[in-house]
Amino acid sequence: MKDYEPAEWRDVVEFDRAIRNCGGMRGQVFLHAARIPLEEVDLSTPEDFGQMSFWQNECQGMCGI
Repeated sequence: MKDYEPAEWRDVVEFDRAIRNCGGMRGQVFLHAARIPLEEVDLSTPEDFGQMSFWQNECQGMCGI
């Protein structure tokens, strides 16, 4: 989304900021599991760093495994 839908990405980042201090929650709220703002999350994949994919998207979720 960040690379291919920049307008939508900006909306998501804005939403992430907006929920940071919502009422009724202990501490701050984040969309990402690492509990950091989306604009600070490293969304790189192992393939981005040169890691080869073992399966080469062989199944693509169609085999039911």
